[in-house]
Amino acid sequence: ANKEVKELTKKVELAIKLWGSDEEVKQLNKEKEEEAKAKATKGKKGSKINDFIKNKGGFFFFGSDVSEFKKRHANLIENGFLEEGEKVTHIQAGLYIPVKHKEEFFKIL
Repeated sequence: ANKEVKELTKKVELAIKLWGSDEEVKQLNKEKEEEAKAKATKGKKGSKINDFIKNKGGFFFFGSDVSEFKKRHANLIENGFLEEGEKVTHIQAGLYIPVKHKEEFFKIL
């Protein structure tokens, strides 16, 4: 039964992405982001990841809203985690961190 529920959930999510309103798509992406953040930051490793994000910068992002992504990237620049022109990289489950800290991130895992 669990497999069927997961399959149906995927189909509903796809339908929302294809035919849902902008608000519904944003809500779906927000829920995915919250799930990924909760999963990635739980437990002993999760605590290290959370501390890393707070100290080195990073954010969770789902979706294809380029302006929202750019806003979060600009927020890292404003808060001093990135210099103008520096990039972020996707690590796992929607987590983006500054490229310059990628190796350091993998050492904490």
